[in-house]
Amino acid sequence: MILNNLKTGIRNLWANKTISAINIVGLSLGLSAFLLILLWVENEYSINKDVKDRNNIAAIMVNQSFENGEVQTYAATPPPLAKKLQESVDGVAAAANASWGDQIQFSVGDNTFTEFGLYASPEFLDVFSVELLAGTKTSALKKPNTVLISEKLALKYFGTNDPIGKNIKIRSDQNYEVTGVIKNQGQKTTMRYNFLMPIQDYFSYNPFMANDWSINNVRTYVKFDNNVDHLSFNDKIKALLPKQSDKQKNCEMFVFSMKDWYLKGEFKDGKQVGGRIKYVHLFSIVALIILLLSCINFVNMTTASATQRLKEIGVRKSLGANRVALIKRFLLESVSLSMLSGTISIGIVLLVLPIFNQGFDLQLTTGFTDPLRLLLFSGIALIAGLLAGSYPAFVLSGMDSVAALKKNIMTGTTNTSNVRKALVTGQFAITILLITSAVIVSQQLDYFKQKDLGVDGEHLVWFPNQIP
Repeated sequence: MILNNLKTGIRNLWANKTISAINIVGLSLGLSAFLLILLWVENEYSINKDVKDRNNIAAIMVNQSFENGEVQTYAATPPPLAKKLQESVDGVAAAANASWGDQIQFSVGDNTFTEFGLYASPEFLDVFSVELLAGTKTSALKKPNTVLISEKLALKYFGTNDPIGKNIKIRSDQNYEVTGVIKNQGQKTTMRYNFLMPIQDYFSYNPFMANDWSINNVRTYVKFDNNVDHLSFNDKIKALLPKQSDKQKNCEMFVFSMKDWYLKGEFKDGKQVGGRIKYVHLFSIVALIILLLSCINFVNMTTASATQRLKEIGVRKSLGANRVALIKRFLLESVSLSMLSGTISIGIVLLVLPIFNQGFDLQLTTGFTDPLRLLLFSGIALIAGLLAGSYPAFVLSGMDSVAALKKNIMTGTTNTSNVRKALVTGQFAITILLITSAVIVSQQLDYFKQKDLGVDGEHLVWFPNQIP
């Protein structure tokens, strides 16, 4: 029975080549756009997700109040803070200092490159569960003029030779001994660095700063014991800075969980107001709208071709076919078409994804080798086919057989006409809204680029004060 319905469905698709082609192209492009956006959304949610114990890791942030009522939020903290937290505040498993990140020239023989890394205290390795492939963790970052390098740098500068004990010339005049090799980090993290050097070297030019509570020039990270409540911890530390220095009297500290660093790192008036999560939500809605428009187009085209199927419906009903059998036939055709479109869309995504990654500086992967992911996407295509084909199936199968044989479209199909008009109107309205929004955003971006700011920005440098 299913095979017979499938053969009939293929004949109907072939008999209506134009409408079938429009349906397949429309659904394929819609599913492709939906899938690309879905891959981007999934990637955004996956940042920092693989970091061990990330729910127990946080950065210490500072809210500074000013006389005009303004509150500024920043991640800069006093250097002695980490030690103070670990020694005197309950619930802290480890606390570490780290610099903002530095581009430093490395030289080994004739190989000279600029690398990005951090100055960090030894506890940094415990907070972020940094894995050493070579070297001893207990002594790492404790001795001046030593460095931990990534696998990538070890291969880059020393090839297959053991780098432990070898020297790297820093800034052309300082020799640093390699005491450890760090496992390469994945791309899905905000904590990216290729080397770590002792925090004491960061203060070597001005040693008194290491114990100065009046300046905020390092980041402080903490790792909590399990089941520590962040809100109660905030109560313990918010008044800590004013007690240590009069210059910090208008400052309150709070913890900012690692799980929120990437997507919810925007603050206003001392309160978290979102961040990239707004774009994730926006593009998720856009993806659903694109899929909806594709389904609406499918419904319209299928319903529009109803006149070519009325005789078939009338004959089948006259020969005893019941409505359920007709519904199954139409849904099978719809699902077959949607699954075909889904297969084509996978091919489109595989072709477009490298260009998409290059254009937006991403490293998205389809993950189609994962059976669960393929099953999920097949489910989306199946649901799209059922939703898109359900209305034509139920409407066409419900037509009166005599009216169908006479091709009397108006008999019992006024509602069909009204629904089609509503769908077309809705489709155009949504499309116009999206196009208008895109034009407005484009014009605003052009305005910002061309607007005279009143300053020469050619020689200005901006240092972001935010969580990495």
